[in-house]
Amino acid sequence: MRGTGIIQFCDEGPCIPWIGPDGTTAYIGDYYEQAGNTVRKCYYAGGQRIAVRVDGALYFLHSDHLGSATLATDVSGNRVGEVRYKPYGEIRYEWGITPTDRRYTGQRWDSGLGLYDYRARYYDPALGRFVRADPLVPEPGNSQALNRYAEYGHSGTVPQQPDPLY
Repeated sequence: MRGTGIIQFCDEGPCIPWIGPDGTTAYIGDYYEQAGNTVRKCYYAGGQRIAVRVDGALYFLHSDHLGSATLATDVSGNRVGEVRYKPYGEIRYEWGITPTDRRYTGQRWDSGLGLYDYRARYYDPALGRFVRADPLVPEPGNSQALNRYAEYGHSGTVPQQPDPLY
């Protein structure tokens, strides 16, 4: 079993609060996160998350071509965590501690549910599908777009889901 929680979905836009068994997590944009006593402050350059400060300790995040967090280093350049992914987001290899929950394609990994939070929908990397259908078909003439549960184009290499709801 992957875990339990309360998820609220809306048909018209991002409405996905989650209350986990350990309490509520507070997010202020993509810059500040607090879960219990742990505080994360995130730093960006060019729209990419490059560093995170966890309870005062600064870590640098290194990403692959999809924007997936693959390596974390401390201020001295020492490797503290590493993650590698299979084509649709399953974790292939993990070492150490990655100080962020932003994983595959830079999306938040919900460890309690075993799903990625793409804001308007959750994504299951084991299935390579979203758990909820896209209410819109982005390109009706493209047969790949007709599968409303698949990530766009079902290529496994698209950096971000171009979700019209967010």
